[in-house]
Amino acid sequence: MGEFDYYDGKILHVAGDAIRAEGDKWKDMSGDMAKVAETTKTLWLTPGAFMVADPWAGPAVSVDQFKIYDDVHQLLCSLFDGATAEFAQLDKALHKLAKEYEESDERTYINISDIYKA
Repeated sequence: MGEFDYYDGKILHVAGDAIRAEGDKWKDMSGDMAKVAETTKTLWLTPGAFMVADPWAGPAVSVDQFKIYDDVHQLLCSLFDGATAEFAQLDKALHKLAKEYEESDERTYINISDIYKA
């Protein structure tokens, strides 16, 4: 069994490609989450959906329940928008990481080669 060539260009590209593939997964998830976020924004209820049959308590109950519903709906919309942005940022970061990884290892290889040749 021979020594492992850590600086083989094929190895670096395989690692970089794997990191980019992981980034692509996050990009896809960002797109999926964007669809969830947009759909969630279009799905909403009116205060009338929370009415009860009691003529005195009905309006007050519906207003209170609608307020809670609306707060949760806004929170979910915000979280879904945030996830969309975060997932897209992860994709970009992983692609940048792959590039930096390959470039830094290539620089290291060159520097080490110069030292050994001296």
